[in-house]
Amino acid sequence: MGQSRKVWLEVSLNGAHSKAVQPNGPHDVSKIVEEGLACAEAGASILHFHAFEGDTDTQVYDAETYGRILEGFRKHSDAIGYGTVPMIGGFAGAPLMSPGERYRATEELLASGLMEWFVVDAGLVNFASYAGIAAGQTTAGMYLNPVDYISHAMDLAAQYNCHPTCGVWEPGFLRTAAAMAKAKGLRPSVLYKFDFTETMPFGLPPEPYALNCYARLAAQFAPGAPWMVAGVGADVFPLIPEALALGGHVRVGLEDALPNSPATNLELVRRAAKLVEDAGLELQTPAGIRAELAGA
Repeated sequence: MGQSRKVWLEVSLNGAHSKAVQPNGPHDVSKIVEEGLACAEAGASILHFHAFEGDTDTQVYDAETYGRILEGFRKHSDAIGYGTVPMIGGFAGAPLMSPGERYRATEELLASGLMEWFVVDAGLVNFASYAGIAAGQTTAGMYLNPVDYISHAMDLAAQYNCHPTCGVWEPGFLRTAAAMAKAKGLRPSVLYKFDFTETMPFGLPPEPYALNCYARLAAQFAPGAPWMVAGVGADVFPLIPEALALGGHVRVGLEDALPNSPATNLELVRRAAKLVEDAGLELQTPAGIRAELAGA
């Protein structure tokens, strides 16, 4: 891509983290909206979030709570907002549910037009951590995304002409999502997030060789699809200049950052925006992103 292209900047505002893990992460609906809007003003055109029961650490996944957040964004910004999906087993307290049950709130929000992107991760990983392994822990949660759930989500993308975002937690996530999208003739672009990890031993670390590996995988298996650097407990800022040079986009935020980040979401967005400016590039607007995807 040439220097005339514009860069998509996403902020992931909180994730599933407790306040003990990310003290600066917003949980209350009003705080999520407030921080999202501040980040949008600073240049983030994409706002991703998890929802919680009040200001507690308990996650909720209902369309009503998600809708309040999305409506809060829309009242003052045209930024692209989207929430997460629930875990399905693999963790204590995570209920087993059918594909339709898992994506029930997502489908309701897609049908209403409140949400235009949604999460479709395409693989399985163990949530073991380096610290846990060193401490002798022998159990860890699993992130489960069976093929029938991926298929159901891709069908929703086709039905509602909405864009699935696939976190690439390890290389097979990208290859599976790309194969599924191709088999279904999916027209909405799958958006790939290269999720580098430091605190957990799955996937690839935030190193230049790993970025080049993912970029080459995307070029081979999902040619032309947009991608961005992101993290699962990782500092991706050193990779941003090279990602921009390779034609990628950027995601930052307290969901992705190393635990106990002293920074706020707004500070992370401003720092990323400065790196884009230093590279001689401009940030893309939400309208510009929509136009690019429409022409893809």
